Amino acid sequence: VINAAAREYQWLETAPLFRCLPEKNERVRFLTPPEIQRLLGALEEPYKSMALLAVATGLRQGNVFGLTWEQVNLMRKQMTFPDAVMKNGMALTLPINDTAMQALRPWIGKSKKYVFVLPTGEPVKQLPSKMWKATLLKAGLTNLKWHDLRHTWASLMRQSGEGLDVIQEL
Repeated sequence: VINAAAREYQWLETAPLFRCLPEKNERVRFLTPPEIQRLLGALEEPYKSMALLAVATGLRQGNVFGLTWEQVNLMRKQMTFPDAVMKNGMALTLPINDTAMQALRPWIGKSKKYVFVLPTGEPVKQLPSKMWKATLLKAGLTNLKWHDLRHTWASLMRQSGEGLDVIQEL
């Protein structure tokens, strides 16, 4: 902004020099296939299916938790998310691969609106932190957040030879 004010708009005679803060080293964590199996083995339903869907599709937690049957087309094997429910504000259509289908299939007919529901029939609204911590302990996993399932999907896609452009688009 300061450089633009000085150079482009000539509001300032010179732009003052300043030091940039060092870039923050972002934490990147993803699961290996054996770790995925341990996590899934330790999770209770519906969280097990939800985690499997996240690893299979790279969907964010909010999109998995709020997934409705209206967004799922089993015949076409795709999920469509309107711009209003996407973090970046852009509508998205994703293919449903075999692993995602495995996560969705047991939930067919459990609820008319939401895909993942609790035994009470209520939609899953959040990830209970005590349950998540207990699950990680049981699975022997550390330093893992739900968002890391998204990183896991991207990492598995890249390791299978998928191009960065395709991963970015999905």
